[in-house]
Amino acid sequence: MVVIPFSSLPNFTETVVLETSSWVLGFRWNSGFKFWAMSISNADGPQLDGIKLVPFVRLLKPHAKDNLPSGDFIIMPPANSNNPIGRKNLGPGLDWEIWYIDSSELTNAIV
Repeated sequence: MVVIPFSSLPNFTETVVLETSSWVLGFRWNSGFKFWAMSISNADGPQLDGIKLVPFVRLLKPHAKDNLPSGDFIIMPPANSNNPIGRKNLGPGLDWEIWYIDSSELTNAIV
């Protein structure tokens, strides 16, 4: 499992290495509807855009596409949090974190 870095900015990108491949993750806060969305790009360009960050759900599971990370992302609370995901409480050490579960971990987990 990898905890994805996260900025306090409302619109930003992070480059991360997931299972030996480099990915650019874009994050943007939708101020009208109060949710975070994620995009995924690699060396071939944009792969997915507008993935709503919903807790406790495998974010890539509904997207059957070859050119995506082989694991999956999930939004989880590092401790018991009853707060909804908001503009400033998502990120390492906060109420909610974005975890990347690699393909071998997914095989052994029921998520």
